[in-house]
Amino acid sequence: MQYSKDKIRSAALILAVALLAVALASCVKDIATDPGIGYTAGMIAYTAYADSTQSDLEVYFIDIENYSPEIFNISNMVTNDYYPVWLNGRSAIAYISSTDIQSSIYKVNPLTLDQSLLLSCPEIIQAISASPTSAQLAYLHTIPGESLLALNLLYTGSLDTLRLNEVSQTNNPVMAWSDDGSKLAVNGGIVQVFEAETGRFLYPVNTTADYMAWDLGAERLYVVRSGDLFEVDTLTTQTIISGYGLTYPAISPDRRYLAAISQSRGNELGVIDLSFGTFEGIRLVEVPQTVRNDSRLVSWAPNSRELAFIDLENGRWNIYRAEDDFGWATSYATDDLTLKKAVNW
Repeated sequence: MQYSKDKIRSAALILAVALLAVALASCVKDIATDPGIGYTAGMIAYTAYADSTQSDLEVYFIDIENYSPEIFNISNMVTNDYYPVWLNGRSAIAYISSTDIQSSIYKVNPLTLDQSLLLSCPEIIQAISASPTSAQLAYLHTIPGESLLALNLLYTGSLDTLRLNEVSQTNNPVMAWSDDGSKLAVNGGIVQVFEAETGRFLYPVNTTADYMAWDLGAERLYVVRSGDLFEVDTLTTQTIISGYGLTYPAISPDRRYLAAISQSRGNELGVIDLSFGTFEGIRLVEVPQTVRNDSRLVSWAPNSRELAFIDLENGRWNIYRAEDDFGWATSYATDDLTLKKAVNW
């Protein structure tokens, strides 16, 4: 059977249009589901003092994917504002606003800069941590007259709160959500694990932690303790890497790598492959004094292939970007006079 050239061209055109539609649909699906792609993928939230007097702590963000990125002060209140976290699929930024006697939690839409109050607390909120999959926000606040912290869940949609437990007060309160949002771990003496949906206590993990993060699947915890890195569960502890004096760690969203600053290597920022326990150095950095229990000097991009970190150069504390492209290359993310204290990409 033979076909005319016009019919062949028409069939080819229809096939090309169909293939283009499939490709576009695939792209739309990728953009919607890949956490490394989207309108907030280049947005970095951070805490900084507005000037050298260090009297006014503010929350800022910058979209480093813009050709000429602008810095936005999204808190700008008379209180000290700090500890920015991304909420519910990076749709908003939540942060703590605090005086000497009370605290509040606000959220900001990064596109419109519209701001709303989520919670007022008569005590000092020490730390917050957002679920990666839902509208839940965990927070720790002081208890008057006690050396304990109250662990609570805030449902940012309904604004309901749920008290989970009281934990021992530490110099560095740490909370860790599992990647599926089903579990919440908190360090307080020993690590305690809760079911996120109901707040039910599940089990203790007999370890202390300066930092912790769940593995993929939420079966075991990666724990940094006294500068060494371990993988632990309720029964066993395995050493991943030791002798590096790891500080300011941050796990990648895909749970394959841990970035940290090695004191044993002269404050070298590097990345640890969690499968092999190898340390790949990026560069030596200066370490600022942390404030308000927020020690996030290093933070991963949503795509798990880039880092943001704080460093001092030419007399300025700025945020830098490190990209893994057959070796780590670094560049400025900010270049201004504010005194950077914590970063969250």
